[in-house]
Amino acid sequence: MLRVDNLADCRYAGSVIVNDGNGRFFEPAPGRTWLASANASYRF
Repeated sequence: MLRVDNLADCRYAGSVIVNDGNGRFFEPAPGRTWLASANASYRF
């Protein structure tokens, strides 16, 4: 299995913070992430 999130590596907001006092009103979302997995079994 192969999975790629955010394939184009776009920048977007992961969450918005309402009434934040330090001037940061959003948190960036993660960039491109990859996941690869394999599964094998043997039965005798």
